[in-house]
Formats: sequence, structure tokens, C-alpha cells
Amino acid sequence: MRYAPSDTCVSRPGYSGSVLLTPDETTVMGINNTHNRDGGQCTENNPCEVGQDGAVTALKGRGSGQQVHRISACLTEGSRFDVSRPGGTV
Repeated sequence: MRYAPSDTCVSRPGYSGSVLLTPDETTVMGINNTHNRDGGQCTENNPCEVGQDGAVTALKGRGSGQQVHRISACLTEGSRFDVSRPGGTV
């Protein structure tokens, strides 16, 4: 998922892996992944998006994260991760 940078939502080097919270600041909705540093297209430190039609988009400063809502179906007793559980696809 992508998000637009703002005063309260920025992605910088070293932030990868940080949690993304819902507005109530108590629910984890994703994990910060990466951002486009220089506006480059599909290069190191400059990820891009490729649409189904093959169109490539890159925007300097655009950050992205990964949703985590499907992970809970993969958790077993003791919070062990098991993708073979019903609904445990990620």
C-alpha cells in the first residue's frame, strides 16, 4: 500500500520495518517498507510501481508499506507462524 508523505507520515532511511498505525494509534495496519528517495524509476533506493498495463510510475518521496491484516489467520497457539493454517496465506 502506498501513502503520501506529510508532517506526520514520512518514510526515511532506517524506518523500514516500523509499524504503520491506524489513526487511533493502537492498531497495527501495516509495516513500513520503502520509499523513493530521488525520483528515479525502478533503481536502487528508488522503487517504482508497474501497473497491469505495464505503465511505470515513480514519485520522489512516495512511501509504501505492506498490509498485515491476513497474518492473524496464520498464527497458532503461542503466536507461532504457520501458513498451512486455513486462511493462512500472506
